[in-house]
Amino acid sequence: PLESDNDCSPLSALAAVKAEARVMAEAEGLRLHLSSGTSTGYKGVFKRSGRFEAVFIGVRGDIHVGVFDTALTAAVAYARACVAAAAQPVSEADGLRLHLFDKNPTGYKGVRTSDSGRFEARRKVDGR
Repeated sequence: PLESDNDCSPLSALAAVKAEARVMAEAEGLRLHLSSGTSTGYKGVFKRSGRFEAVFIGVRGDIHVGVFDTALTAAVAYARACVAAAAQPVSEADGLRLHLFDKNPTGYKGVRTSDSGRFEARRKVDGR
């Protein structure tokens, strides 16, 4: 018998979902966070009642990202949450106070550009 190109078995559907999730992650430039310390293989992804929950633990506390059919789609959602969290500036609502300083090229007191081009923050305590 000839095999159909339209295989609708659960295994082929799962493979299609995984392939689509990989394509989405790659197209969006996302980095999936692999973890050998979780049973799913992805950081922030947990198996619950046969489905996969993505939970992002950030500065502002735990963020429930969602529940998904596969660990891979949950990992993509987790990666999106990481990007979104990184795009949000720290504010006084986080219990932090930024010290603006117009005489510093970075615009902040105690922050300088290191030789590598990255930023470095220093704080003196008791004059040291």
